[in-house]
Amino acid sequence: MIRSVIVEDERKGREFLRELLERYCPQIELVGEADSVTAAVLLIEAEKPELVFLDVEMPVNNGFRLFDMVPKVDFDVIFVTAFDQYAVKAFEYSAVDYVLKPIRVSKLKQAVEKVSNKLDAGSRAQRMETLQENRREDFHKIVLPSQGGYQFVKLQEIVRCEADSNYTNFHLTSGRRLLVSKTLKHVEELLGDKDFFRIHQSHLINLRHVRSYLKGRSGQVEMDDGSLLDVSVRRKAALLEKIRSLTS
Repeated sequence: MIRSVIVEDERKGREFLRELLERYCPQIELVGEADSVTAAVLLIEAEKPELVFLDVEMPVNNGFRLFDMVPKVDFDVIFVTAFDQYAVKAFEYSAVDYVLKPIRVSKLKQAVEKVSNKLDAGSRAQRMETLQENRREDFHKIVLPSQGGYQFVKLQEIVRCEADSNYTNFHLTSGRRLLVSKTLKHVEELLGDKDFFRIHQSHLINLRHVRSYLKGRSGQVEMDDGSLLDVSVRRKAALLEKIRSLTS
């Protein structure tokens, strides 16, 4: 059983989430509820939960303020939020779990299952710290779930991403390669507005690490790690425009 608390300012919201957890998530043991961040700090200190269901949009103190007010983040968090594209991206960059309002049972069960499979004190504080950094500094770091746990990588350290079936290989400036259980399409959606560009079905590159462009029917790019990658014909014009915009 996972000792858990709910932090939500609206009574009906707390009741609804409690009912869903009791009906569909038998691994959850609810040990308390709070209607504000201030009350949540006291509840967390008293009950020592392993998991907090945290509403983001609350009056007085935004849900993120909780991490400034608790002395130590020794619990996992599932954020509960109305759709906010920026917040959702911050969650995904930081490998933390979230469910969107209105809450769907399938998404709630999926988030709880993910947490129950990774209750690891070693990385949770770092993931929360990364989340806070990304909210303040516009996404400079990403947390990559790998077979050995979590890898914390600065965006500038990623040279290129290469598709490997339903996985993606991240090639880093250090020469390391990380295999991550995300499709390249998912990675492109996450990084596509951060100077990363999909040049081919199999390759997403960091434009800041392009060493040279070689002309041809579709062309090739040479990357800082020495790799020579083909550019698809249909992506050539858009790539050249991207490169020009970075150098202008």
